[in-house]
Amino acid sequence: MADARPADSPTPADQPRSRLPSVPARDVEQPPEDLPLAERPLFTEADAEARDPAWATATEASIRERVDGLLAEEPGASVPQLECRETVCRLLVTSSDEGALRRFAAELNSERGFVGSADMLAFENVEHSIGPDGVERHAARVMLVYRR
Repeated sequence: MADARPADSPTPADQPRSRLPSVPARDVEQPPEDLPLAERPLFTEADAEARDPAWATATEASIRERVDGLLAEEPGASVPQLECRETVCRLLVTSSDEGALRRFAAELNSERGFVGSADMLAFENVEHSIGPDGVERHAARVMLVYRR
């Protein structure tokens, strides 16, 4: 069967290749999936972003100030972990009261929280469990993305 392309059109081998560099695959140790969310790191070796110390430190301070203001009005929640990299920040929200976690999450996703401040806010993981002591535990990992 004859090729249907005109004689002067480039063949796939002649077409320009992507300018994105290829990144070699690497074996990365992931935390066990059955590890409670509150015990997993916010970032793993698989996360591509490095930490920009100046930006991350300043952004963490700004986020902590805003979060502390929101926590003052919702004492049933806490944010024990907060970490930023180059454009992404993650925080862990925990509570033994599901209602408090939901209310605090709603505040994060408001203008008092990060709407209009971060370019994107996403709830990556939400977990509800019963601890060894029989107490309910609720946790959510929140990702904030900033365009720089």
